[in-house]
Amino acid sequence: MDVKLNTQSACTRTLIFGSLVLAMLGSQCRSAMAEVVFASDTSETSAVFITDDTPSQPPQAPKSVGGTIVIVDDEPAPARKAATFVPPKAGQPQARPQVRGDLKVVSALSQLSTQPTAVRPTSNQQPLKPLDQPAVGHAAAVQPASAIEPVASTAQRDQPGDIAVAVHDEPVLNSPAPPKAAPTKPEPTTPEELLIEAYKLSTTASTGAEYTTIARWCSEALRHRLKGDQRRFASKLAAWSLNRRGQLRADAGEKDLANADFQASLEFNPRHWRALHNRGVSFAQDGAFAEAFDDFSTVIQINPKYAKAFANRATLYVQAKDLDSAIKDYRRAIELDEQFATAHVGLGRVYHMLGEWGTALEHLSAAIEIEPNSPDIICSRGDLQADMGRYGDALADYARTIELDPEFGHAYRNGAWLLATCPDEAFRDPDNAVLGAQQALEYSYGERHVALDTLAAALASAGKFDEAVDTVQQAVDLAPQNTKVAYLSRLQLYQENQPFRTEPIGDVAQATYEATDQ
Repeated sequence: MDVKLNTQSACTRTLIFGSLVLAMLGSQCRSAMAEVVFASDTSETSAVFITDDTPSQPPQAPKSVGGTIVIVDDEPAPARKAATFVPPKAGQPQARPQVRGDLKVVSALSQLSTQPTAVRPTSNQQPLKPLDQPAVGHAAAVQPASAIEPVASTAQRDQPGDIAVAVHDEPVLNSPAPPKAAPTKPEPTTPEELLIEAYKLSTTASTGAEYTTIARWCSEALRHRLKGDQRRFASKLAAWSLNRRGQLRADAGEKDLANADFQASLEFNPRHWRALHNRGVSFAQDGAFAEAFDDFSTVIQINPKYAKAFANRATLYVQAKDLDSAIKDYRRAIELDEQFATAHVGLGRVYHMLGEWGTALEHLSAAIEIEPNSPDIICSRGDLQADMGRYGDALADYARTIELDPEFGHAYRNGAWLLATCPDEAFRDPDNAVLGAQQALEYSYGERHVALDTLAAALASAGKFDEAVDTVQQAVDLAPQNTKVAYLSRLQLYQENQPFRTEPIGDVAQATYEATDQ
């Protein structure tokens, strides 16, 4: 049969389902923990990579001394190690994880070279092309600046032996012709003028056009074969401006152009850790985990106090199933920034996966204290509390999630599953479970077969077994092979006019876990 959604408005349905959940909070729930059968998404940690959203300051202000630019290098170069593809070994927390599978998410140095300017692109480069939406895969993320030739752009190149960068002009939107222009200040021409004016502009720059101008002036200055302090300052300032422009483009969804800017930034200054971090996020989001791991590890080497790099590398460790290393990196991120909600969420989800529910609850609750209006974090805690048998608290978290985001399909699905299959009758409400499952379908929760399975369970709980049979059969038809068995077992129950119920477990299971944890 085709599933027909309730004809009430989304707002009305949200109020009904949310009110039902809130009304259930007065009920008492059993103290025994429930078996982990709620199919919560946190059983497989969502991979979320944190971008560098803090605007960085331009390089240290130069001093004009006798017509020259003098700067102080405040970034002593650390010893650099070559990254290698080796399995994690005991006592080697820096080893690259062996990651398998794809990453679907809100994240190259294939090998680090001892040469200070060697930023080696990966072997699967493709020509850069504009995107209407974020790309999937590892396309054009590391095009060297010299290969970037987008439409309506001008490439500024140094003399042979110098650094080259593509400086793309910002598009001019349709606008009325400006009034007669007043006399403008002439463009700087000498290397000293170019660098001084570029630095002045960097202290107030905030638009892509301004960052483009800074990069262009620095590139022009470098054509004069600057040496020593002047060359280092020009390279650092150009790298800074291109990274900032890349951040703006990433925020605007111009992923390919943003990646090109991060790559060009690193060609000017391979030790620009913010550009390395941003490129690592792009690699991770494209599923290029090894390259992302190299970038994050290099950032940590250059700036060991940057919490986001530790949290992002921890997420890669989770993808590689190296949970011990993930815990270490998440904890280090929290040591560096106690108010880092994402690191608390990461730890909470890892401990949820490990079955250490008390510690998981501690970290998810800490994250909610930091970000009290995050529906994603609150829903994750709801999943955990459902698995712990804290049904009333779980329903409260789902209700709060829906209040914050009325289209949060995850909360509708897991809330409906709990209302339909809860082992404690006091928390079951089949009619509202059907409503919640329908809303999960409407808001495209996860894979469709999961939401259909939830709707079938709700229909069976409401005594509508014929509809439940038809609905779960749709789930069977759509589900991957390893999921069909569970659906077929529920199909048999519904054919026998029996609803599906989750089973509570006793305290013995927790004692067994503690024994195996030694």
